Amino acid sequence: MFITKIFLIIVGVLLLVIGGHAGFNRPPPPTSCPLTNRCYYVKSWTEYDLPVTQYNCSLTNYGRDAIGSINLGIYGSYIKDIWELTTNNGGKSWDLVEWRKQTPIQPGQAHTWGYNVHGQQELYINPCNNFPPTYTAGTSSSGFTPFSYGSSSSTSGGRSPSDF
Repeated sequence: MFITKIFLIIVGVLLLVIGGHAGFNRPPPPTSCPLTNRCYYVKSWTEYDLPVTQYNCSLTNYGRDAIGSINLGIYGSYIKDIWELTTNNGGKSWDLVEWRKQTPIQPGQAHTWGYNVHGQQELYINPCNNFPPTYTAGTSSSGFTPFSYGSSSSTSGGRSPSDF
């Protein structure tokens, strides 16, 4: 009888510790961004005596859940155009295009997008604007020496890391 009571107490405590009291079915909040972004130089050309450079990018889902909406930050100047992402707040944050929201990025899969800039500088990309950026030295295929912004690999488009 005494052993049964101790066993039940231990099981009850374990259930509270493992599952929490009220949030047993809730997943823990994310502690880092589940997305990484990589951008690669494609080509350069001249329009009206101004250099234009194209970069293709890939957002990869390293999380455990499908992602149908994002809060991506794009920082830098001289953006000519961006494709396969959309904004509704003047570029303060970017989200996936409608077709991708209907077909979310599964774990391990990627969404390709890209941009053109006037000049040659890559943009800073923060795949999860709701997480603070971290900087580490890196290298990109464009030959520039970029910073890793969050989990992305890109260089400054006119702003330094201390601006963020």
